[in-house]
Amino acid sequence: VIKVADYVVWTPLIIFFFVSYALSLKDTIRLRQTFDHREAYILQEKEKGVKEFILFDKFEPQRTFIFTQKVYDIPHLEDNLWEDAYAKYYGIQSVEIRKASEK
Repeated sequence: VIKVADYVVWTPLIIFFFVSYALSLKDTIRLRQTFDHREAYILQEKEKGVKEFILFDKFEPQRTFIFTQKVYDIPHLEDNLWEDAYAKYYGIQSVEIRKASEK
């Protein structure tokens, strides 16, 4: 009886873990691709002399009926702390990251 109860409890939890892991991994890969594309674009345009960027590729985590992924893009804070650090890292004046729908 105890072994059956263990299987009834642990099997769904293990399945849930692997599904959530796979979805999180998928979002992490998408975020990495977003950053890679963004970096290539900034470096390419920087060579042309562009120093201010508005990017319309803000990453949105996948939402499922069970949970929302905890993988996030550079957040927009009131004082643009993260964007300023990102711009400083690439040696440009400014970068602003917006959703594609804000184009």
